Amino acid sequence: KGEAGGLMLQRGGALVVRRLCAALGPEAVFRELSGALGEESDCAFAATMVQALNLILLTSPEVRELRETLRGAAAGPGGARGGADLFVALYPCWAHSPGALMSLCLLAQAYEHAHDMVQCYRWLPIGSEVLVQMDRLVQLLDSPPFTPLRLQLLQPRAHPALLRALYALLALLPQSNAFRLLSTRLQSVPTQALMALDDCSPDPGLGIAAAAAAASAAPYPVPTHASGAKGGPGSVTDSAKAGGLAWQDIDWAGLLRVFCARQQRHYAAEIGEEEEQEEEGGREGEVARAAGTAPAAAPSVEPAGEVAATAVGGSGPSAGGAG
Repeated sequence: KGEAGGLMLQRGGALVVRRLCAALGPEAVFRELSGALGEESDCAFAATMVQALNLILLTSPEVRELRETLRGAAAGPGGARGGADLFVALYPCWAHSPGALMSLCLLAQAYEHAHDMVQCYRWLPIGSEVLVQMDRLVQLLDSPPFTPLRLQLLQPRAHPALLRALYALLALLPQSNAFRLLSTRLQSVPTQALMALDDCSPDPGLGIAAAAAAASAAPYPVPTHASGAKGGPGSVTDSAKAGGLAWQDIDWAGLLRVFCARQQRHYAAEIGEEEEQEEEGGREGEVARAAGTAPAAAPSVEPAGEVAATAVGGSGPSAGGAG
């Protein structure tokens, strides 16, 4: 933590995690780190770590097996159990960073849930850090791990939730380079097929009503480990038995509540840091003003004594001359 920890993370953190993945296996390393970060109370530190881990997950060759597991999570009931269990295990930790969590959903082809996440920001407060992370996510969409996603854009009838999620993300972004980049990418979708989206089957996601309920609800207790205790609306891994979790058995509403609770907590921490900085700046200003007035008061006394002594000493010759 702190400046020294951040510098160490930038210089060698990724290499350490990659070496651990090569020695112990990527799934074991990522499960252990996600469980530890779930207990982290420092929101800023947890978000920074999650963003670093997410970049390793998307780009490092040592984690390719993990990417393939997540990408096949929604492929079918046969090989999807391991991926679904891993997705649910990483989710509470990845919820520290909305950009990282969005990329995790897109990688695992959880397009309906990605759309529901963006819809939550109708009611959730949006800080500047959220927009920065979404900007980085748009840049990552052009990377090799998302090649299947870009090709799926050519099949809007087969993946309507993907288009809805990306258009919702586009609406969330301010006018910027990321906005123009994503807009250009979406323009490659055939217009006639896009117009036919209304004729497709209804969106199987939770929908706007469920997103509103999750965003407006009071913060729920967030599970700290993938094997968190049962009970409570925040428990998202209750169905993760020894045999694995099927994709269709994931509690998507519970996951959405976990995401909203995390974001409310992060926004509160961000506002608290801004208030502390303003108070500290106010105190520094008062000290500077006090230091600026102090030297002006001191010379007003000392020169008076010197002038008085000079006046007394100089009056002698003057008086003598007069006498």
